Amino acid sequence: MDMAARTDSRNSLPPEVQGELSGPRLFVLATASPEGVPATTLVSWICATGPSRLAVALDRRGLAYENAVENPAAALEVTLAGFSATLRGTLSLVRRQLASAPFPCAGFEFEIEEIRDHGAPGSFIRPASYECSPSKQQHAVREAEIIAELRTLPERSLVEPRLR
Repeated sequence: MDMAARTDSRNSLPPEVQGELSGPRLFVLATASPEGVPATTLVSWICATGPSRLAVALDRRGLAYENAVENPAAALEVTLAGFSATLRGTLSLVRRQLASAPFPCAGFEFEIEEIRDHGAPGSFIRPASYECSPSKQQHAVREAEIIAELRTLPERSLVEPRLR
């Protein structure tokens, strides 16, 4: 991907990057408590819903969920073939329970406010990815259902930031 194309807009993802986000990929989401205590978590259920908007599923039993509800500021490390960046933005809870998730899992909108490109000419990033074993292919089917549901999330927040 052309470096100039990646840096034209400070908060919009190129179409080819949007298409590559929905896996099977692993990304690192950074959140912080209201007191500023940082935390990271791996996220895999994610998709682009626009050039500056993502939908992300978070386990409601985890620290990332708690932090996102109480402090919406977040950063997402994205590594794809030909694209490596930190996306900084705001998380908004838009669905308390994803119907397709097999455990307590909420849908968030991630509004991208800044993209910090980490790409370097001549360096090649290998994205973190995963696959299901042949005996666990039902997980791949479930994941496709979750991504499809994430694509339908409404654009407005369900709750105001910092409220449970």
